[in-house]
Amino acid sequence: MRVRKSFSAAAFSVTMATAFLAGSGGSASAADGARQAASVHPAAYTDCKDGWVCFWDYPGFAGGAWSEVNGKGAYGIPAPLAGKVSSVLNNSPYTITLNSNGDCSPSLSLKPGRWYEDLSLENCGGTVYDTWNNRVTGVDIG
Repeated sequence: MRVRKSFSAAAFSVTMATAFLAGSGGSASAADGARQAASVHPAAYTDCKDGWVCFWDYPGFAGGAWSEVNGKGAYGIPAPLAGKVSSVLNNSPYTITLNSNGDCSPSLSLKPGRWYEDLSLENCGGTVYDTWNNRVTGVDIG
């Protein structure tokens, strides 16, 4: 059984302020779905530290950037930030699984160096309107 690690929104914000360059509103050239890191990366790729899993509140790696990673484990996104994720980049050396408090099925996983530019393109069960956009509440790493 995994123990969910949690942290305060304030600590999360301080971590993000130091982890990212100002104005990380990049764009990606890749189409929808999980993308492999290649020689041409989205601008956000350079903003996301090596070993981190990074989240943004708008598609295309725009808006506020949030990040969390301390190696393998289960991490909950703090309440003020949970359910607002629209883009995700896995810059860690581990496969990650996104959690949604049971709203989405099946789970959504990303291998190292891959990303989802727009989670509204990823179906989470049900109709075409049921997507992963704004439903991520945590991440399992490793």
